[in-house]
Amino acid sequence: MAAEPALRPESDGDVIQLLPSGAANNWECVKDVSPDDGISYVYNSDFVTWKRDLYELPVRNGSGAIEKIEVHYRIFIQGKLVIKPDTTEYEGSVRSPGLFWTDYYETYTLNPETSAAWTTADIAKLQIGISLLDIGGKGGGNAYCTQMYVLVYPLGAEIYLVTETVALSEVLPKRLRSVKVVSSSVSFADAVSKRLRSVKVISTTLSLVETIVKRFIISSYAFKTVIARLHNRITTIRRQ
Repeated sequence: MAAEPALRPESDGDVIQLLPSGAANNWECVKDVSPDDGISYVYNSDFVTWKRDLYELPVRNGSGAIEKIEVHYRIFIQGKLVIKPDTTEYEGSVRSPGLFWTDYYETYTLNPETSAAWTTADIAKLQIGISLLDIGGKGGGNAYCTQMYVLVYPLGAEIYLVTETVALSEVLPKRLRSVKVVSSSVSFADAVSKRLRSVKVISTTLSLVETIVKRFIISSYAFKTVIARLHNRITTIRRQ
């Protein structure tokens, strides 16, 4: 699914070691929607010691389960991402673009501090930041960062395809991203009670292959009619 609106720094976080240029506060230097590169940025002129900032984020723009987050940043000379989900800081890979402003991002499917999927509560605690180090004399002796933001990707809706007969061999050739066969002992009512985001019913007159090819989805059946007409064999195909 598409990402939610970007979360951009809204205040300085727990650590502020870099110097600001172009704005009064460090977080203001990197909150750009469109990067302004050499106009506002944070920087480090030290080629011996890595220095870092952390920034607070606004509340999440969505709700529900989260598939992953991406932390984006734009740097010059050399830097590495830093995130602080709660109490521990985690560093990304060192990036060395040299004398070119370059965009990078790191993807986190799990919260590294909990080893579990991200939650809205996790995002509320998350701080993102950048660590910079000059490599000696380039760019006037400074390493820069001009933009940072987070993209949150909500978990795709679970779509239940309910058919007369569902063969796994029919599903796999379609190379769908995720296929999970649910036991035929699970009734349609049970599936709905799981409070999954999206439940759509496929006509029993079409095979699964025909349904996928034609994208023919009937969602207007009354619930009691669905139960009466179908054999409650459920295949879950997760579409992203």
